[in-house]
Amino acid sequence: MNNVSLIDRLNNISKLYHKAVASYLNGLSIDRYYIILFVINESKKKLTQKEISEIIYVEKSSLVQMIDYLVKSGYVKRISNPKDRRQNFIYLTEKANKDISLITNAYKKADEFSFKDIPKKEVKVFKQSLNVMLGNLIRRMLACSSKYIKL
Repeated sequence: MNNVSLIDRLNNISKLYHKAVASYLNGLSIDRYYIILFVINESKKKLTQKEISEIIYVEKSSLVQMIDYLVKSGYVKRISNPKDRRQNFIYLTEKANKDISLITNAYKKADEFSFKDIPKKEVKVFKQSLNVMLGNLIRRMLACSSKYIKL
């Protein structure tokens, strides 16, 4: 297991984390893309599809499919920006607002379970280290290309 690369470990953790979140949300009529609902709910401002894609590091074209799924499931709605018809704001629906506390709680439970048996100081350092790594990778991508960051 020591020979596994960083990306493999992070990828495995990500997959298992998302499965853990989903396991807490079995009763919902959606089975994925909870992070989009979480991000919209946590935002202090209206978010466009482009802004959401930048926050969660997903290609705009992929995000369109994700949003389509959430629209069909009744969790979000698209509303055109009256000042720029090319932009769509994404809003939570009443259905999503009813379930958002369950989703938020699922992320909290997954965090608690993931960090179980790790001292709080180490969790803090780990999160700080992840933020530094993310910043390093973003700077690297920007240095390599002026195109949209593809992570």
